[in-house]
Amino acid sequence: MDAHRIMFNVDLGDLQGLVGQRVRCGERVYTIIDVLEEGPAIVMESESHYTVIRENQHGDPSRRGRDTLTLPVLSTDGRSLNPLLNDLATLISFQDRSAR
Repeated sequence: MDAHRIMFNVDLGDLQGLVGQRVRCGERVYTIIDVLEEGPAIVMESESHYTVIRENQHGDPSRRGRDTLTLPVLSTDGRSLNPLLNDLATLISFQDRSAR
């Protein structure tokens, strides 16, 4: 293994525990709805009442649905967490403490 390329390890079981958590990202509130093993990545669905047009597998508009956001868990070099997740982690941690 190249000493200059140390990969950050992520426990998918810990990430799965985040499903169902409500988080704020920017000005919107999202619910974490899935964790993708590839990447890995967190999939979040907006709680906004606004909907977007969804495309089918052929790229044709087919229905309306809530906006989703997929965030990679790791930074582009794989050595650290995605900086965008720092705020989410803080909010999730705060929610966990307040639920006790």
